[in-house]
Amino acid sequence: MLRTPPLLATASLLVLLVCSTAAADAHPDKIALVVNASSFGFVPVQGVDYLIDQPSPTKDFNMQLKRDDHRMPFGDIIPGWRGTKEVVLKDGYHLRINARYLVGEPIADVTRDRMGLSLDVSFYYDQRLIGFQTATQWVEPTAALKVTAELKDVPYFEMLSSNKFELPAVTDGYGEGFRAWAAVRDGLKKRDKKECTYESLTECLKSLNRNDNLMIPAVTLTAKVRKVD
Repeated sequence: MLRTPPLLATASLLVLLVCSTAAADAHPDKIALVVNASSFGFVPVQGVDYLIDQPSPTKDFNMQLKRDDHRMPFGDIIPGWRGTKEVVLKDGYHLRINARYLVGEPIADVTRDRMGLSLDVSFYYDQRLIGFQTATQWVEPTAALKVTAELKDVPYFEMLSSNKFELPAVTDGYGEGFRAWAAVRDGLKKRDKKECTYESLTECLKSLNRNDNLMIPAVTLTAKVRKVD
């Protein structure tokens, strides 16, 4: 059996490392994501027929990612970037976004020629974590790369469950966030055998301990890479 001389093996490894490093260095030190966070929110209003206002904050912003390459087990370097950003939605509700972008998909010991963007999104009320979602997308180099994370206020939906309030069906025509409000409205009506009122609604929501009983049950966050040279 033929054996590769030690010096030749070392030289080959050095060449591989140099080539990998050169390929990685061809990319910029920073990239940006274009991000949109949209939500459905509601707050009880006293003395009006429609019972709630719907402050549903939307935020458009850029997120900067700094160079943070991924090294494969056998020396290959995948160009990568990483970044974190916190975004205030409204009155104590905020998001923390951790993003990771790679130009090359690591699979075991090989690299697949695809681009990937991964988001870890935490949903907070004040300092309390109320929701979390991970979303990842891999695409071919020529395809558009966009990732969407759907977040829920978990304590809110636990409140629905504990009261046996059911979400209306998607086919009823309500948007995802509005279904969360309709579940409380219709649930109280069914339980109390009368129309939901400001008093019954605020009493139901009080256990969640949110300022002015402002609820943001659902948030959708979408991110895409702005440009990579």
